[in-house]
Amino acid sequence: MLQVGIVPVPIHSTARLDEVIHISKDAALRACFVSDDEMLAKIETTGVALEFVFSLKTANQKRKMFRH
Repeated sequence: MLQVGIVPVPIHSTARLDEVIHISKDAALRACFVSDDEMLAKIETTGVALEFVFSLKTANQKRKMFRH
C-alpha cells in the first residue's frame, strides 16, 4: 500500500466521536474503508470531505448471496 501512497490509519469502531474527529482531521483522510453504517456515520460527522468510501458491509452481503 505504501508504494502507491496509501497510509493505513486505523480507527477502532469503539472510538469516541471526538477521537474519530481528531484522527480523521489529523490524517487528512481522503478515502476510507468502513465496516458498517455506524462507522460511516461517525466518519461523516467529522466534516472531512472524503473522495472515496469503501464499505465492507456491502461486500459481506454480496458474498452471502453467492453462498448456497
